[in-house]
Amino acid sequence: APTGHGFYLDLLTWREFIENWGDWHPSVVTMPASVILALRASLRKLKQEGLEQRRAHCRRAARAVRAGLAAMGFDLLIKDEWAATGITMVSAPAGMDAGEILAHLLEEHNIAIARGGGKVSGGGLRIGHMGMGTQPDHIIPLLLGLEETLRSLGRPVERGSSLVGLSALWAD
Repeated sequence: APTGHGFYLDLLTWREFIENWGDWHPSVVTMPASVILALRASLRKLKQEGLEQRRAHCRRAARAVRAGLAAMGFDLLIKDEWAATGITMVSAPAGMDAGEILAHLLEEHNIAIARGGGKVSGGGLRIGHMGMGTQPDHIIPLLLGLEETLRSLGRPVERGSSLVGLSALWAD
């Protein structure tokens, strides 16, 4: 019976390979060397930077993005003190369609963000604050792209209003 985990994450499939093929084939799939090398590079960077410094960097990015989103009329679905550092979940401004926002942002600005999941999948948006998503050269185009998107879809948003929280990127 299908488990819903897909081939790579189905531990029953892994067990079958180990029990029946383990003596000559060590894993279910050919391991992607590029992914292992990328993980190693990421862990080296994390070790060099330090875990607390990385977390603080992600927190600053989240604060900057959340302030900009709030200024444009997006509603944070989780209060800042409870929200995960690496992701922000918002609902589209009242009367606006999340799908239209996502489509316009991708088509006109080549910026992809994700829909919400579960109960807010239709009206929610998710924005990550990890890796390159914490850098000003990614955050600023995202916020300005969302501003322009909202204006294009009929919501009056003052130019530059989304950048209100940028100072958080350099705060302690």
